[in-house]
Amino acid sequence: PITTSTEEIAIAYAPHRAFVPEAPPPGEHRVGPPDTSAVLRPFSNLFPLGKGTLGFGSVPSDPADVDVRLAEARGMGLDTLMMTITPERLVTGDLTGAEADALRAQIGEIADRALAAGELWTVGMYYSGYAFNTHSDEWPWSLGPQNQSIPQPAAAYVRYWDEVLTPAVVEVATIAQAHGGIAGIEIDMELYGGGLWYPDLQCFDDESFQVYLDGLTDAALRDELALVGRRARLDELLERGLLRDYIDALSAHVEAAARRMEQAVHAVFPPFVFVLYSPSFSSAWFYRAVGAGLATDEEPVVWLSYDTTTWWQRTSWDADGIPVLHLGGIILGNFDPEGVETGLRSGLSHADGFWLYSFDELSDTAASDPAHGTRAAYRAAVGAAAAAR
Repeated sequence: PITTSTEEIAIAYAPHRAFVPEAPPPGEHRVGPPDTSAVLRPFSNLFPLGKGTLGFGSVPSDPADVDVRLAEARGMGLDTLMMTITPERLVTGDLTGAEADALRAQIGEIADRALAAGELWTVGMYYSGYAFNTHSDEWPWSLGPQNQSIPQPAAAYVRYWDEVLTPAVVEVATIAQAHGGIAGIEIDMELYGGGLWYPDLQCFDDESFQVYLDGLTDAALRDELALVGRRARLDELLERGLLRDYIDALSAHVEAAARRMEQAVHAVFPPFVFVLYSPSFSSAWFYRAVGAGLATDEEPVVWLSYDTTTWWQRTSWDADGIPVLHLGGIILGNFDPEGVETGLRSGLSHADGFWLYSFDELSDTAASDPAHGTRAAYRAAVGAAAAAR
């Protein structure tokens, strides 16, 4: 909305550009798709056929239903079935000792069932959807450049990684080492209750700013910046030409935390795979830092999003030396079975594979069929797409 500021009114009514160029001749305004036929993508042991396929769902309460879903995933040709079980409960202090042991036993039992079914289980957890959201008063919140506070973890506050995320994933890796059937972890990075994902400049909280200050060798500069209020931090960094240095410092800090997770987990179970989900395959510094820290030369990080045409984004990560496989996803309930197959095939053509949400809806363990087709028809569509690899 236009305020009483004369300057803002002038900006609002200023023409956007001096002139509008004429449209180019037909056929000259569109950039053709890149030729990717000769490009070698990273290889993951999770996806032996190259293009990956993943079902995204939850752990049903009845163990017999677990068997049904694993068999259905196997029958559709999916490489792995992700089922969320929230293992971060093991490290937040919310469970009694007996309850924690029961959860560990349940994870081990499902792993054994997956091994017997011949279908790898990717164990699902949340980045902030459980541990932060149920204990939000214990952690610093994310702060934007205009002092806007959002209930999600402060982007560069890595104690959250070291005390919550990494111990939770190590718990799963320890069980995976003793029980076949677990492929790795899926960390749901969507910021539930927050801003969905981190934009580049959602990082001016005290904790993140202190990361930058602690790395400065110029004591005078450090003392001057320490006096800058939250709302003026972005402007101060811009005026001094330090914004890039600031983002680089935070990025390195988060990457180091993710690398500590990778090293701790692979010390326990080397084949463990890291799968991450965010609504969009974002190019923001936070996600690139996480990917760089979790990926290795032997095993790329696997990223799930609802983007399907991601060649340029993946090329950008490749240029930064971040081994990544991106799977394009669809929301099953938005399509009829034919549309599901078309959408999944798009992931095969324009990404490194596909995933679908929610697997639960197409399973015979569901109470009823989805709105646009039978469960059997949806499973046939997914199977046909998987067979197209």
